[in-house]
Amino acid sequence: MRGRSIWDLAARTLLFDTKWNDKRSVLAAVQSNGMSLAQANEELRGDLEVVRAAVKNCGSALEFASMELRDNYDIVLDAVKSQEEAYLYASKELQQNRQIVLYTVSTDGRMIERVPQFMKEDAFIVMVAIHSNPTALRFASEKLLQNREFILQAVSIRTARPLLSNFQYVSEHFKADKEVIKAAAHQNNISQHVILEQYLDDPDILHVFLQENHYLEGRPLQNRRAVLTVLPEYPKVLYFTSR
Repeated sequence: MRGRSIWDLAARTLLFDTKWNDKRSVLAAVQSNGMSLAQANEELRGDLEVVRAAVKNCGSALEFASMELRDNYDIVLDAVKSQEEAYLYASKELQQNRQIVLYTVSTDGRMIERVPQFMKEDAFIVMVAIHSNPTALRFASEKLLQNREFILQAVSIRTARPLLSNFQYVSEHFKADKEVIKAAAHQNNISQHVILEQYLDDPDILHVFLQENHYLEGRPLQNRRAVLTVLPEYPKVLYFTSR
C-alpha cells in the first residue's frame, strides 16, 4: 500500500512537470490566471503568445516573463494596460519610455513616484498623473513646484474627493498667492484642514469659498469688510461671523 502511494505521488509529480512544459496546458492556465506563468518552464516564459495571454489576464505576471519580453514594448504596454503596477517589472529602458510612463500614470497617478526623476520634470506627464490622482503633485520636481503657471494648472483640476486635494503640497509661497487660492477653491481642491483663517479676510477669496459651498464651521469670520462685501449675495455668511 505504501509503495502504491509513492508511485501515485511520482505519477502526479510527473503530470505536474509535464503540464508546465506543455505550451497548450500553460496557455490555458495563464488565460485563467496570469500569475500561473510563474510555474511555466523557462522556454515558455519567453514565448510571446503565452506571455501576452498572461499579462492581459494579470499585468503583474510580467515579473515572470523572460528579460527579452520584459523589454518588448507591446508586451509591456499590454501589461500596464491590465495592471499599472506591471510597470515595475518592465526593463529599465522601457521604464524610461515616455508612452509607457504616460499610460501607467494615467491609470494610477500615484505611480509617478516610481518613474525616473527626469520624468517628474516633465510637466505634461506630471499633469496627466494629477488628473488621475491629485496628490501626485507631491512627486513633481522642485522646478515644477516653483513654477506658478504649473501650480495654477495643477490646483485647477477638479476633484470629487477633497481628501485627495493637492493644495496641501503647494509651497508656502503659493499658499499665499491669491490667484492660486481662488483657483484651488473653485475646483474643490482645498481640504478643510488646510483652509487658513487669513484666506477668508479677503472678500474675493471668501466669495469663492461661499460660492463653492465650502464648509466654514468652526472658523468664525473676523473681517467686517469681507463679510459686508459678500453679504448681499450670500446672507448665509452671517452664520460664520464671530459673535
